[in-house]
Amino acid sequence: MENLKQSLPALYDDMQKNMKLFKRESYQDAFEAYTEKNSQVFTQIRRMLMEGAEAPEEIMRQIAAAFCDCAAALLEQEKGKIAKESQQLNLNMITVLYIIPAIREARSEQAEQLAEVICESWNARFKGNQIKSADFRSIQDGFRSKMCYITTAVCNSLHKPEDCYELTLLKQYRDGYLSDTPEGPALIQNYYNIAPTIVKRIEKSKHAEAQYRMIWEQYLQPCIALIEAQQNEECSSLYREMVEKLHKEYMEDYHG
Repeated sequence: MENLKQSLPALYDDMQKNMKLFKRESYQDAFEAYTEKNSQVFTQIRRMLMEGAEAPEEIMRQIAAAFCDCAAALLEQEKGKIAKESQQLNLNMITVLYIIPAIREARSEQAEQLAEVICESWNARFKGNQIKSADFRSIQDGFRSKMCYITTAVCNSLHKPEDCYELTLLKQYRDGYLSDTPEGPALIQNYYNIAPTIVKRIEKSKHAEAQYRMIWEQYLQPCIALIEAQQNEECSSLYREMVEKLHKEYMEDYHG
């Protein structure tokens, strides 16, 4: 276990570079290069799972704790609330887009279970974060489907077609300007982590229509106006505010 702990920080090297490569045309090559560069670490993890087969839950908890300790140590190196929040998003993204999929490449039941345990431990350790296990193929499929959960749900509630101007414009903004900013890929991934749950919980509410109307009037409609005015940075700030508000209301303070 000590050897693994010493190896884990290397998995978080080049975070900014790997986040910038999280695009449809570059993610596959970036993921393959990442897994090859860190193959010894992932081989070590698979070996530990095999050797700990008699007590799999315990070894999985230990590995998950090692990942959380590593991330916590990297967070401690940052000074100030904003820097720590930005670093937390970076760590979330690398874990979800590179580390968890690399673990799941083993295609074993133990690897699948370990991925879930890491996510559960991570979310318990870092309050307010909700990372989920995904494999490489599902992430690639996400590029093809280009889902925009909350915006799509809002547009549907307003009886707009699936290819409406507003939804198309917001997708173009997300895949263009936002994804090219330093913090953009992490914001987008955080959105994908929480948006499906938020939509499901809004749908269960007695006031779903009113909530969608609020999101439209307070966030999406102003965002569209800002994009049209080429005020992309202001739109990014409003986008972040929307995600944070909905996360707090439907993830942190939600009571059903």
